[in-house]
Amino acid sequence: MTMRIVSRSYLKELERFVEEAEYPSHCIHCEGIEDVEEPKHHPSYEITSACNLKCVFCYSYSALKAGKAPKPGYYGDLNPKAITISQYGEPLIVGHEKLSCIISELRKRFKARIDLQTNGTLLKEEVDADIVMISLDASNRESYARITGVDMFENVLKAMDIVAASKSIGVLRTIYLPGINDTELQQIAEIGYERGMDEFMLQPCSIHPGIEGRLLRAGYDMEKDTLYDYLDAAYRCVNVRIPGCLLKNIRRMMEVMDFEDVVFMRRNQVSAEPPEIRREWRFVIEC
Repeated sequence: MTMRIVSRSYLKELERFVEEAEYPSHCIHCEGIEDVEEPKHHPSYEITSACNLKCVFCYSYSALKAGKAPKPGYYGDLNPKAITISQYGEPLIVGHEKLSCIISELRKRFKARIDLQTNGTLLKEEVDADIVMISLDASNRESYARITGVDMFENVLKAMDIVAASKSIGVLRTIYLPGINDTELQQIAEIGYERGMDEFMLQPCSIHPGIEGRLLRAGYDMEKDTLYDYLDAAYRCVNVRIPGCLLKNIRRMMEVMDFEDVVFMRRNQVSAEPPEIRREWRFVIEC
C-alpha cells in the first residue's frame, strides 16, 4: 500500500467527524448499532432477486451466480421495529400495484417502519413506505450507464422528485467505488439534496465472489479502498451519513486504539462467500 502523508490536524478533523456523525434513519432499530455480539440486518421482505440494471458491484449477482439468492418472502422475527423491502433485486420489477399490496399486508401484520430500497428507475408514483432509499452511484448520464449498464439516469432524477414530494423520508444511497465514482461523490450528494432528498448515505463496497473481476475491469482501485480513503471521501461530501454498523464498529475500535491506527487499517472488503440472509424465512404474501 502506498504510504500516506496526512497532517495531524486533518486526522483530528476526521476523528471529530466520526465522533459527531449521526446514524442514517434506515439504521435506527437495526442490531448493527446495538451491543449485539452477532448483529443481523433488519428483517426484510424479499420480492425478487431480479433487477433491470447490471451494476458492476451488485452482490445480488454474486448470490444468483452461486445459487444462494433468497426465495420471495418475509425473513426475520415476528415483532419487527423496521422491515426492509428488499435486500436483493429491484422490488419494482413486479410493479407498483403488487408492491403496494405487499406493503399493505405487512402493515396489517406488523406495527413496523417500512423501508423501501430501490434503484429508482421504475418508480413512477408515491409509495406507502416510511423511508425510500434510492440508489445513485454516478453524477451524470454517461457515468451512470458505465456503472449500471443502462441509460436510465433521468429516471432516477424523476424518482427523487416523486419521493421528495411524498410523505416518505428520502434517502439517496451511494456506493463508494474508488477509481470509478470517487471524483463524483460530492456532485451526487448535491444532486440528491437539490432534488429534495432528506439524507445522503455513502456506503463502502463489499466485494463478493464473481464481482471482483467486474469491478477491476470497470477501473476499481483496490489501493484506495482503505478505511481512511472511505472516511476522507465521506468527510468531503455534503451532510453525509455513514452506515450505522460501520460507524458503530469504528467507534468501538477507537475505544481501545488511537484513531490514527484505526483509520489506516486496511478494510477487509473481499468476501470469500456470496451474501446470504441470516434470518429465518417465515411466510410469503400472495398478491
